[in-house]
Amino acid sequence: MTHDLRLNIEVMDAAHETFLQMLEQLQKMEGGAIDTALFREWITETKRHFAEEEKLMMKHLYSERETHTGDHEQLVDEMESFFTMITSMPPMARSFIESYAYDKFRRHTMFYDLDLAKFLSGNEAG
Repeated sequence: MTHDLRLNIEVMDAAHETFLQMLEQLQKMEGGAIDTALFREWITETKRHFAEEEKLMMKHLYSERETHTGDHEQLVDEMESFFTMITSMPPMARSFIESYAYDKFRRHTMFYDLDLAKFLSGNEAG
């Protein structure tokens, strides 16, 4: 999956790359199948990344932390919701994996993470 969402903050870029690699693996499943263990691992990895990002925000006294963290909570809630649909509504879970998840990731990265990256870069320079 190619993307242009690098932020030049190594820890964030590495976590985003892992997220995208896992999403790509989930998307490659054929016949509408979903690897439940991989989906769960994807959620766990996302939560870990968000926790690390939130530590950075606290450490650097990022003023938009509350709003950014709120979006993290919403994203995880959505991932968890779609995870529960794997057995009850497989087409909905599949739709999340095939299109919605990347769009949500891209939006979060461009609106929240980009602002945080600019803030962190400015903090290191100053």
